[in-house]
Amino acid sequence: MAAPAANNWESADINQLMTDYRGITGHWIAAEPRQPIKLLAGILKWHGAENLADRPAAAILAQAAEARARRHAIAECTRCSEYGWMLDSAGLEAEPAQKCTH
Repeated sequence: MAAPAANNWESADINQLMTDYRGITGHWIAAEPRQPIKLLAGILKWHGAENLADRPAAAILAQAAEARARRHAIAECTRCSEYGWMLDSAGLEAEPAQKCTH
């Protein structure tokens, strides 16, 4: 686990790697494997030591971070509603509807 940790892997990367392994190879993974460390070592070997910089969940985590940043920007904005639509002077969503420029 030192090599994945050195490449900033998170638990989501391990979970996604296992999902990818099952989906691509078609191998079954027991709910309670007898030798979980060997199983994980085999799946990491399948992924490839040269591919450890390619984190399996990197895109998913980046999308989640972007969504959090967008929700935060909308929450902090005084020009738009909680859904990101521009407000008029009365505090109602303006007509015609326009998205705020966060």
